[in-house]
Amino acid sequence: MALIFSFMIPALAASVPPVTVAWKASPEAGVRGYELKYGTVSGTYTKTLDAGMNTRISVAGLQEDCSYFFAVVVYDQVGARSLPSPERKYRTPTATESNDDPVWSGVSRSNWKLVRAAGGQRKGRAAAFAFDRDPTTFWRSKKRKKKRQELRIDLGKSRSLNGFKYLTRQDGKSAGSIRKYRFYVSSDGVHWGKPVSRGAFSASQKRKRVFFPAKEGRFIRLVSLGKKSCSIAELKVSRVPRSNNKSAAGQLAGAAAFSQSFSAFAPLGAGSSLAAETGVIRIDGRKYRTLTVRKPSPPDGMKCTVQVSPNLVDWFSGDKHTTVVTDNGGFLKVRDNTPFTVDGKRYIRLKTTRP
Repeated sequence: MALIFSFMIPALAASVPPVTVAWKASPEAGVRGYELKYGTVSGTYTKTLDAGMNTRISVAGLQEDCSYFFAVVVYDQVGARSLPSPERKYRTPTATESNDDPVWSGVSRSNWKLVRAAGGQRKGRAAAFAFDRDPTTFWRSKKRKKKRQELRIDLGKSRSLNGFKYLTRQDGKSAGSIRKYRFYVSSDGVHWGKPVSRGAFSASQKRKRVFFPAKEGRFIRLVSLGKKSCSIAELKVSRVPRSNNKSAAGQLAGAAAFSQSFSAFAPLGAGSSLAAETGVIRIDGRKYRTLTVRKPSPPDGMKCTVQVSPNLVDWFSGDKHTTVVTDNGGFLKVRDNTPFTVDGKRYIRLKTTRP
């Protein structure tokens, strides 16, 4: 049973888009319904959705910047279930909180290594949980009345960094949440210099995002100025996007056509990546949904269209419904032509199809 994914992206600030999963109907007789199973670990499905006889279902409540694995199971009239279909992987995008911020370009955490956890760690709350890509786990330090809490991490190689994200514990408790902080970047993990960012987080359990002037470095250091314990569920960093001047092969073909209609990507070479982020722009006091697309090309043969909708059912595209805001060498930003209000929601997505 082949799974086919399409991506619905309602451009709500700091939200994660729902994912619509579709599959081909089973040719077997006696089928009475389908179940979609998914989870964050390959082969381990912690969530199940009953689709009935539908061959598509929308999945909401996913964590941003996280890999999910999906499979479909068929059941008959007596409740007997088939083996799961071949698994498909999908990684959720990163939410964009502000149209005025730089575009987030996340750094892979697969090669990160813990250097130091000042404050130690409590049982079951290892420091490595701060970057294990699982928001349900978290580092919790011990109480240190006279010393600051901090985490030092080796990213694996030097990068030009320009931001970080901090997520506190997500178990409904606030103990250890960082308020006042300092963030450092270092090339050798010894000489840190002045912090690239300092400030204070709000008390909410929502993800915090901070941008700072770009600095080259391989090591990062997050310091909590509180004198009690510290907790970090997820720590991420952003790098300055790679220059698009290396070769024309890495660019979108026909960029001029985007300035006119932004109807679809021209197909380029296979193996390239496509990244899109949503946001909000204000014009004359009104708010409009935006979609920012990074310009490495989509895989060969894939067509991409920006679509807008008032209800997640009826989708529209073209000059009448969308306007190009920015078109440069690295990014292209498009906005919805209809503003959204409290009573009138609007959604925007990047629809991908193959001929």
